[in-house]
Amino acid sequence: MMRMLSIQEAAVRRRLDDDELYLRMQNALAEMETELLRLCAEAKSEQMRNDLKRIVAAGGKRLRSALAYLCYQMGQRRTGQLESSPCPILSLMCMLELMHTASLIHDDVVDGAEMRRGVVTINGTSGRLAAVASGDFLLAKAMEKLRYYQGTGINEALATVSAEMCLGEFQQQRSRYDLHAQNEMLYFLQIRRKTSCFLAASCYTGALAGGMHPNEADPLRRYGDRFGLAFQLMDDLLDFKGAPAFGKQPGRDIQSGIFTLPILVLKDTLPDELLHLLEQRHKTSREVRTVLDFVCGTDALQHTAERVRRYAGEAGDALSSFKDTPEKAALVKLSDALMER
Repeated sequence: MMRMLSIQEAAVRRRLDDDELYLRMQNALAEMETELLRLCAEAKSEQMRNDLKRIVAAGGKRLRSALAYLCYQMGQRRTGQLESSPCPILSLMCMLELMHTASLIHDDVVDGAEMRRGVVTINGTSGRLAAVASGDFLLAKAMEKLRYYQGTGINEALATVSAEMCLGEFQQQRSRYDLHAQNEMLYFLQIRRKTSCFLAASCYTGALAGGMHPNEADPLRRYGDRFGLAFQLMDDLLDFKGAPAFGKQPGRDIQSGIFTLPILVLKDTLPDELLHLLEQRHKTSREVRTVLDFVCGTDALQHTAERVRRYAGEAGDALSSFKDTPEKAALVKLSDALMER
């Protein structure tokens, strides 16, 4: 069964060849967790403090901050400054996680979700208004850290990501339940905006924080973009295969009127009754299962898996201009792990 990739499983924990890098990265992630909880404690409302601490403590893959750290280390090695930095990487890692967590909290409001990562959402415990305010608070805390990066290009890159994520969400909401309004071209534009742009920026800004010139950092941005496409396609596959251990129940996207690549490649060949069923706003679990069984009986999942391997391979290829280092090896293993799923 396919399941969501974790940075620890794929590139760091027990698979990283360089023990020193592993320890440095674990220490940096631990410092980041402490700082995130400290920032949550600055909320004026006790309710908000408790909600945010619970959500942050639930953790996640911390993929964006981990990618930023690895690319930061690559920048440090490239400039010969491995023990020093022109920018504090911890602040960037925190900013990336604050932005990501805020986006998830806002997504839960839009989706009416009451569970995420096996934990009750803020939307579920305290309501929509409290959830929106909590997400806004995290974004405000992220913006406080922009002062560390003036003149580096990092602020501009993250501002672009924020705009793209908003456009991606708007595009997704506008076309929900309308299969005629969705196609493969729009789908890939959407997942670039909602997922791969952020992962690309995590790699790029990490490299800039490590002292790398923007032109030198562009291949890392391409790595993050291609990795992000493969990563999201993998997540979309999980909607058909399911991965309860990662909080991904099969059919969730279908129930929400979000049509991903396995559906879109079949769009012109779907029987009328299935087209009607897909566009229904309220589906029973049996009706969702009907859709899942039909799609799983075609080659749509295999087609999607091939696209995963293609983009994961392109991610690895983007690193060819860099010398072999433990950080590069970790990034290669991360993309290779996607191809193996």
